[in-house]
Amino acid sequence: MFMKTTVFACLDSRIETNNQFYGMFKLGPFSCHQGLTIANAIRRTALDCGLGVSILAVQVDGARHEYVSLKGLRECVFDILSNLRCVALQSHTTQRHTCVAHANLVGPGVFRARHLRLPKSFKCVNPNQSLASLDVDGQVRLKMFLVPNGATYLKTRTAASVTRAYDLRWFSTRRIDLASRPSLPVPLADKKFQGLKPFNYLYLGHPLNPVIRVNYAIEPESDTHHEFIRIEVWTNGSCHPRTVVQKSIQSLLAYLIPFYPTRFSSLSGSSKKGLNRTMRRVFDRRFFGLDIDNLNLPFPIWQFLKGRNLSTLRDVWVYLKTTTDPLPTEVTRTLTKALEQYGLKFTGL
Repeated sequence: MFMKTTVFACLDSRIETNNQFYGMFKLGPFSCHQGLTIANAIRRTALDCGLGVSILAVQVDGARHEYVSLKGLRECVFDILSNLRCVALQSHTTQRHTCVAHANLVGPGVFRARHLRLPKSFKCVNPNQSLASLDVDGQVRLKMFLVPNGATYLKTRTAASVTRAYDLRWFSTRRIDLASRPSLPVPLADKKFQGLKPFNYLYLGHPLNPVIRVNYAIEPESDTHHEFIRIEVWTNGSCHPRTVVQKSIQSLLAYLIPFYPTRFSSLSGSSKKGLNRTMRRVFDRRFFGLDIDNLNLPFPIWQFLKGRNLSTLRDVWVYLKTTTDPLPTEVTRTLTKALEQYGLKFTGL
């Protein structure tokens, strides 16, 4: 018997309490006993889909570390950072680069999420969320760095302490000043990287996942021996449940394409026989949109690339194709080694 027409329908969608989004979707049909495997893969991918935007780090005027108490504020800096970490942000455009937000409030009053001066394309899901309480002599001035989820932090390096000093989370607590410690060896041959100072900020840790919960159920059809998947998704309001399901399916395709049984190079523009053109385009877009934070680069090289607005592999690729000024030898060597971990190579390096 022929398979029915493909179904991807929204059965229910609503806004629940605390500004949560709820959506129920029906996918199918699938062959018998395949629905459970596919549904479980979609659920696990959705719980780590990397959608939305989060606050990566905060600069607090007058705070050297997160355990200090500022004059006129009833909460300590640690409590303020915890409240900022729970702020759900919604963006009307796809964000691939770091954005900056500010806040400057004088007491008395309650510091709420609506007082954050966000970029034009951002808004708070819950503008009435309380962040801090200010007395008459209280004042709070913040500078926040907003980054897309999925590329918000560098992996901790487990090598020597010198290498660990270049990790961003190490700076959030230690605040090492490389310029004031000339005896600290810099693991780079290029002299231009020596004396770089770390950013003065407080790191918020791993961001909260915008996907709160994902449930699924399998609905078999006895007359056709096919199955349908019913998926329920709850989010914190920063992204729509339908976007979560679509992103999860897209991510699964991008993960599996490299294992397709054919000779495949994601950087080649030549046609690939037996490979669906749409799926190849999905993988290329995902690969070139990969933030350089995921490459686990040493901090001086990371800062060198970020200082030239090279935030993604696409930016590096365009830079190599359009500029006559080549990258330093150490940067090229490190990028090449990082890409080899993925089995990939830039022809321009």
